[in-house]
Amino acid sequence: MTVLLDGQALPGLDHRVTIAEQIERKDLSGETSASAGSHGGWKPAVVEVRLVVDMERPGDLAELRRLFHSADEASGAPAVWTITEPAAQAMGIHRARFTDFFRVAPQERMRVWEISLTLIEERSVPERAEERRPAPAAASPAAPPALQTAAGQPAAAGEDGFFEQALAYFNEQAGKLFFDEEQSP
Repeated sequence: MTVLLDGQALPGLDHRVTIAEQIERKDLSGETSASAGSHGGWKPAVVEVRLVVDMERPGDLAELRRLFHSADEASGAPAVWTITEPAAQAMGIHRARFTDFFRVAPQERMRVWEISLTLIEERSVPERAEERRPAPAAASPAAPPALQTAAGQPAAAGEDGFFEQALAYFNEQAGKLFFDEEQSP
């Protein structure tokens, strides 16, 4: 399958993609903790693309190197690309930038260059904020009916006294339980 960066197919043949993800582990040894480490979140996915370029097409090798060296004009940081590749799409990886190495290994017998490129997932600030956002809390249990106002809201402490209302409610429930049992034959 061909890998596309910003809708442009990477030059070369036999594109092979390997994606790796890693869980970050924070070392807690030597700290006042009962455990040696803790979960530190997920590191960005690493996408390795391997392909071959025919030695008769040196312009394709030059184009790959140009893409690898592309940078954001404002910051000078490596360019961020929209990546289109089935495995990346299935894993929710939409944007990536080149990182680590651009490897070229000549294969004289086959008259090709074996190329290996590494990209790292780039998530936007809103995506990272969404990951950090805690899940919504479960709804708290409702107050017993006697402890609610006419509007169905929990009674405030100053209205009749929360403690007094709670005692009155439980006293009423206990009376029904015990006195109703005594009257039955």
